[in-house]
Amino acid sequence: MANTGRGAPEPLSTVLERDAPYFNFFQAVRLAERLTNSSESSFGEVRASAETIRFHAKKSMAFAPSDIHKITHGTDELGNGSYKTHMVVTFMGLYGPSSPLPAHLNEMVVNQASDNSDLADFLDLFNHRLVSMLVRIWRRSRYPVSFQTNLSDDISRVISSMIGIDPTDSSLRNQVLFANSPLLVMRSMSAKVVADIISDALEGVHVTIDEFTPRKAKILEEQRWLLGKNASELGVDAMPGAFVDDPTGKFTLNVGPVDLEMFRTLLFARPNHDKIEKLLNQIVQGNIIHQMRLSILNSEAPEWRLGEHRPLGHEAW
Repeated sequence: MANTGRGAPEPLSTVLERDAPYFNFFQAVRLAERLTNSSESSFGEVRASAETIRFHAKKSMAFAPSDIHKITHGTDELGNGSYKTHMVVTFMGLYGPSSPLPAHLNEMVVNQASDNSDLADFLDLFNHRLVSMLVRIWRRSRYPVSFQTNLSDDISRVISSMIGIDPTDSSLRNQVLFANSPLLVMRSMSAKVVADIISDALEGVHVTIDEFTPRKAKILEEQRWLLGKNASELGVDAMPGAFVDDPTGKFTLNVGPVDLEMFRTLLFARPNHDKIEKLLNQIVQGNIIHQMRLSILNSEAPEWRLGEHRPLGHEAW
């Protein structure tokens, strides 16, 4: 809680208007978009009337000391009542010190006293698109800038495809997978890599993997060996019975020891358990089955007495 000597923080719109020349252009654009919670990739992807920022050139022949001359806020000049941020920039303008137009046309626009001149408004249609394209180009190669928390931005969709995730399936989008994408695109992964990814997903919980856990694999009925029907050699390409020993098709994931709160979330059908299952299914792609072994800290193990409502086998032993 703030003390009595501090005043209330100023609104972002007020700070942008007052200190416009001191802002970096790209930072000012990002802050202006936050005023309306608009998408950072909106430029050029929606109708111009839906964009929340309007770019204008400065009416002056003097070389400005900063990229931004002025920022104002108000309703759309088209009269649809939507909230807009108007940003007057000093670069890439069709009029002003960097104008590519003939000198007499540039001077005619600059010398017009009215801020609502028809020619300047017409040229600002192109100024807006030129500056918007610059913003899009700047964002395209800067992943931290274009990143969306729902992983719907262009670069995140490309990474999704690289690591084998359907970009349109929001249930599989996981920032842990994206953070470990260099490891996931490898042709093969060691047990240490898989354990580190799971540990990262559980915020640093100790995780190890026991490889080659023995299991009994069921033989499909159509693949079973039958006397008098299959010309096979026992012990070579045929096994008696409905099951076969498989020492390489299973591994054990050891999680813990953890505290009681984390232990509860890792139980079957709980949030962290489901998270781990989705991660493992994405990593191993269903080629190897697995089992999970949980351990709890001795100091966190709950005592159980008759009459207490604790699930047997989960929180009571």
